[in-house]
Amino acid sequence: MNWIFKLITAIFILTCGFYSSAFSDTTNTAGKAPINSVINFNNDQTEGSLWQFIREHFALDHDSDNPQVKYYIYYYQTHTTMLQAVLNQSRYYLYNVAQEVYQRNMPMELALLPLIESGFRPFIISSAGASGMWQLMPNTAERFKINTNNWWFDGRADTMQSTSAALTYLKHLHDYFNDDWLLAIAAYNSGEGNVRNALSNNANNHQPTDFWNLTLPQETRDYVPKLLAICTIIANPERYGIYLPYIPNRPLTGKILLKHQLSLDLAAKLAGISKQVLQKLNPGFTKAVTPPAAGYYLILPIDRISFFETNFRNDYLHKQVQWRRYKVQAGDTLESIAKKTNTSLNLLQQVNKLKNNKVQPNQYIVYPLVTRLRIYTVKSGDTLESIAKHFNISVKDLANLNHLRSNSVLTTGQTLQVITAN
Repeated sequence: MNWIFKLITAIFILTCGFYSSAFSDTTNTAGKAPINSVINFNNDQTEGSLWQFIREHFALDHDSDNPQVKYYIYYYQTHTTMLQAVLNQSRYYLYNVAQEVYQRNMPMELALLPLIESGFRPFIISSAGASGMWQLMPNTAERFKINTNNWWFDGRADTMQSTSAALTYLKHLHDYFNDDWLLAIAAYNSGEGNVRNALSNNANNHQPTDFWNLTLPQETRDYVPKLLAICTIIANPERYGIYLPYIPNRPLTGKILLKHQLSLDLAAKLAGISKQVLQKLNPGFTKAVTPPAAGYYLILPIDRISFFETNFRNDYLHKQVQWRRYKVQAGDTLESIAKKTNTSLNLLQQVNKLKNNKVQPNQYIVYPLVTRLRIYTVKSGDTLESIAKHFNISVKDLANLNHLRSNSVLTTGQTLQVITAN
């Protein structure tokens, strides 16, 4: 029976996906490549540059002779280290954002708004509560169908959901302000109420009602010129002495629809990448595991999708892992919770990112539903279907675990492995 215990232990470690050492983005060991190698930024002139595509689809007047725009052009020219860091960060997300803008027939300048908002950093949360690379406020996110109350997932941090919501909001603002994109961009920053009031004040005083003549918060008065300055530079980087890091004009990542809950560690292992790479591409997942409900997408480097899918199909065990939340009660300790949930203290610390063993009432602790390997002896009249139904698992999973076909005929006395939950 010792081999069964060892197998159970191995299954538990694998399905929980926790490992003794963290992987580094800059170290390529054991098949877990750094992000710059799993995402291919190589300069292949036959596929063209994303910057060229963006330039070709600029649609706004950049007002490059405007004193405020000139000021920020000079600012970026004299802060090249900061600008290069932001441009490098944009490489992981900009293609997908630009494609979304293009498909909606919107000005390509909008694809660069996250550069001004967050530096294309999806994990940023502002002091005002704005979150994600588009810096969406909770009320704006809810208004445009992003769920900000999901304990497992934050749609504002998710690059796909936030991009869709932000562009929908910008289109709404464009329509609201009579097709004036500069007013729409200003309202995205300061709120439509501020821009509407400024327009009314100018109209009542018989003053011009274009963006440049409105009395708006200083942040907004800087916000639009910053965007136009960046667009001016990208339109002609050589003129301004700015180097643009090469980004190929092709998809760098792809998405996989998740049908099962999965630990991020195990997902990274199945894709052959580090957890840091996985988190960078999937910032919407706020816990160490994906949400229990189906319908969420996993973003992976385009070259790792088939690798992941092959491993995913061949790895039966991850499909049976379920994750639960335990609500801390008065008098609970992390050690007592570990005993209640039949798991280890160390595992709870890792999955919940706890620096110590302190827990508070009403806090939630994530834990895996421990799986158990059973050896079942086939009885007369048993079929794969009847056994699978008895143990509440699918025929396909039962067959895969035992290297059988779904229509295999069983013989009395034959032994099968079955994974069940404690």
